[in-house]
Amino acid sequence: QILIASLSGQSCCSGYVQVIAIDPATDFSLTRWLDTEYGVPLGKDGIIIGSTIEEDIGSDLRFYGHPFHITGKLVPTGMRGIDSAVFIRIEDAVVMAAESPKKAVKPLVIPAGMVSWVLVQLEPGASPGDTGMLIRQQMPGTRVITPGDLSTTVTGHLSGMILFLHTVALVVALAAVPVL
Repeated sequence: QILIASLSGQSCCSGYVQVIAIDPATDFSLTRWLDTEYGVPLGKDGIIIGSTIEEDIGSDLRFYGHPFHITGKLVPTGMRGIDSAVFIRIEDAVVMAAESPKKAVKPLVIPAGMVSWVLVQLEPGASPGDTGMLIRQQMPGTRVITPGDLSTTVTGHLSGMILFLHTVALVVALAAVPVL
């Protein structure tokens, strides 16, 4: 997937919208779900929009001067980045970037071979940690986030918040004693 831009001031949206290019042939995080649930293919100049995008399926949007047709809309996920995103094909992103110097206020540059992130689907029983280590060895400088790393990070943030809440509760209880 390629994160193209976070845009503001678009006609479709009250806040920021992320334009994300995907390869429908290999993407398993979005297109399979849409194909299964709605039978929605992501074809040429088609886009799939997040739930907070204020447009309907069948209408058109422009990004960097390039027209797109809305073919699908995601249900709310609770994840702001997904709910405010627009998904396009990588091929359409390349065309959009090539047209942007003539059609857009600001040209879009997508360096050849650029990738923002790669999602890896493992076979059953495969170790995310071992796979992550192999990726780091074969592509130095790559940042790998495994489900274990993600849960450890979330747990660390939550434990800090719980400690803070306990401290606040203790302070409030001690302050209430003289009042009682």
